[in-house]
Amino acid sequence: MIARSLVAWINDGSHSIPDDLYIDSYTDAVPKYKEVFREMFYKSGHKAHYNMMMGIEDTAEIEQV
Repeated sequence: MIARSLVAWINDGSHSIPDDLYIDSYTDAVPKYKEVFREMFYKSGHKAHYNMMMGIEDTAEIEQV
């Protein structure tokens, strides 16, 4: 459900002006949304892009070099 919400929000923002955007952020919802967002990148094979954009150093890839 969170993944669908994120995708809908991304698509809506790219095709219209979000004048009526309403966000009700609960303190416990933010970490869950971040976790789902990360998983969307990891499961689609874009782990390196996510890590780069988030400033995360992937030590597993460095150790292989």
